[in-house]
Amino acid sequence: MVSAILVSCALCALFAGCAQKSTSLETKGKNELKWVFCGPGEQKDSRMVWTEFNEQLDKIMPGVSVDFECIRATEYADRWQLMMSANEPIDIAWTGYSVPFVDEVKKGAYMPLDELIDKYAPELRSVMPETVLNRERINGKLYAVPNYQMEISWSPRYSFALDLVEKYNIDVEGLEKYLQAKETITEDVYHEIEKYLIAFKKGGDMRLGVCPMFQTINKGFFKIASVFNVKATGDDYTLIDITTTPEYKAYIKSMADWYQKGYIRKDILTAYTANLAKTEQDTTDGGYCFMGNGDVLFDRRPSKEELDDMKANNYKNKVPYYHIPLQSQRYIDSGVSSTANTIPRTSKNPKAAIRLISIMNSAEYKDLYNLLIWGIEGTHYKKIRENRIETLDYINQPTSDAPYGLWKWAMGNTFNSYETQSDRENYNDYILELNKTSMQQRIAGFIPDTDPIKNEITQMNAVTEQYYMPLASGALADYEATYQEYLSKLKIAGAEKVREELQNQLDKWVAENKR
Repeated sequence: MVSAILVSCALCALFAGCAQKSTSLETKGKNELKWVFCGPGEQKDSRMVWTEFNEQLDKIMPGVSVDFECIRATEYADRWQLMMSANEPIDIAWTGYSVPFVDEVKKGAYMPLDELIDKYAPELRSVMPETVLNRERINGKLYAVPNYQMEISWSPRYSFALDLVEKYNIDVEGLEKYLQAKETITEDVYHEIEKYLIAFKKGGDMRLGVCPMFQTINKGFFKIASVFNVKATGDDYTLIDITTTPEYKAYIKSMADWYQKGYIRKDILTAYTANLAKTEQDTTDGGYCFMGNGDVLFDRRPSKEELDDMKANNYKNKVPYYHIPLQSQRYIDSGVSSTANTIPRTSKNPKAAIRLISIMNSAEYKDLYNLLIWGIEGTHYKKIRENRIETLDYINQPTSDAPYGLWKWAMGNTFNSYETQSDRENYNDYILELNKTSMQQRIAGFIPDTDPIKNEITQMNAVTEQYYMPLASGALADYEATYQEYLSKLKIAGAEKVREELQNQLDKWVAENKR
């Protein structure tokens, strides 16, 4: 314990020393940093919370304040391009799934960070594993600091309503062993699952029907870009067009069959489209088949009486499910992080910016981070225990209608966050352990440069947006004709050119990185 205290003191001294150094260089007088990020947009209490944040920040970085701009996620990519075109001064900017990271680096949008970190925020290198930090490197240079969170890829899972498990005596353990032993999900799996659907329908428990099982297609594959994947295991790095695999063909055939037999709700396409933007509460209204986070629900939707009771209890007594993951091994995602913070080339004060990024990742200053994410205690959340809160105006992720609340995965180290009613007990420790025990994908570190094929990928993505969900839903009378049309349009969009370019890049990477 004494050793731990001495180490802790030493780290604090180092951190404080760095802060003093940056203060003397950067914070004479008043310095305002501009920070743009994706989120729910500005809310009713945003200015109140951000004013409190700046008051607290002034105690850590005297003279420094932050001008926050929260941009709605649906608008972020376009707004980012406009801001860079106008050379708008920005000191910290979110980057992630909606912004092509490699393209932005090639355009010079982001500053390299290694030297800044070494001089002004060396403790950042100890906050997260090197493998996580290195995911933001292009040609050896670091251009972003990941918002450390769950690093594993979502594992598709089948979720049975618990009362169906009990009523039909489902052998969930046997089913789990069977599914996890499968390298990929082939046609025989759907035949096995259909046995339960027959029983549910015969017993009067089909209700709205099950969700299409589209996430099952991905088991055994790692996505590179667009429709192109590689096998999850083995030594073969040949790109695979997922839409041409036996697994994909078995899937769309089985879903079409299930739809015709009445296992999938008849209005699945319109119901899915109409409910894309709805909240967690809305997904329990008995009129929606939830299709997110890799879950495949074998549903037992609530009755009107149950729904009324759930609403009265603020949805804390939702229908319980038994979850069966399709694979026993979890994998760390390859490529760049889906969420990170950068220092744009237009920054006027990169030294103070890297200090602030470091603070938002530091356990020492987690109170400041939690203030920014969750707001003010008693106004925006209720404290349950030291590290657990209950948000007052929303259940899961805050929207623009909430008085206040940001997305923790967009702002810093999520393991410094409070846990909420949406998290299992000891959630942070649980996810950290998953990160530690999961395997690195065999292509970890490979980041494709899509700039030479960006037009083709854009066209392919447009084609996929048109055809993917109709095929995935099973709701097409002649799915085979639509499937052939889908393949034809992907080819016209430039699929072969994309495949050749990605394969050349991957082959080069394998030659340089695999010993």
